[in-house]
Amino acid sequence: LKYQNITTSIEGDSVTVNLLKDGYSGGVTPFNMPLDALRIERSSTEQRLYGIFGTVARIVTVGLDPAEFVVDAFTEWRCDVYVGAQLTFTGYIVLDDITTELRVQPVQMELIFTDNLGLLSDTPAPFQIDVFFTPAIEIISDCINATGLELPINTFLSIYPSTGDNLTGTLAQIKLIPRTWASSLTEWKSCKEVLDDILFALRCRLYQHNGEWVIF
Repeated sequence: LKYQNITTSIEGDSVTVNLLKDGYSGGVTPFNMPLDALRIERSSTEQRLYGIFGTVARIVTVGLDPAEFVVDAFTEWRCDVYVGAQLTFTGYIVLDDITTELRVQPVQMELIFTDNLGLLSDTPAPFQIDVFFTPAIEIISDCINATGLELPINTFLSIYPSTGDNLTGTLAQIKLIPRTWASSLTEWKSCKEVLDDILFALRCRLYQHNGEWVIF
């Protein structure tokens, strides 16, 4: 199913929350979401200054059948949050060990969606062993793509943002050897380790903001 709900809040702008199931092609089903039931949180793990900072959306809703959210894949249910017309967050549902019991409807439940940056800790970097100097932006992009979210990358390595063709004047000029992150002749370190190494060297953070991956 595809669910949609529009509430009013956030400094006068309308907030639209869309829940979409992979492969669904039908009409829109409204769902009930109490006011102030949406929270978008950014990770502050270990109080680090630099590195990867994941984002989580928590949605409290009433009246959905919990059985509809028993899923087998991280990419089956997606959440898109818009403030006005601006995409603010997109991510996939978090799996857990909750079991569904027979209950009297309506039931209140909290749906948690993540941008999948946490998965990068368990995902080997997608490099080839015979590749030599590669633009840093390509290495970063290859690792971020493991989240399954196709978002543009916007970098702030100076006073002005670098996006689109301007990337050739910033990270594209920094070239690295992917083999640096080889743990053996056939295995690679995780995407998170690769990104953290680059981000710490650049003294930058990586996080999702307004429909983009931001490096700042």
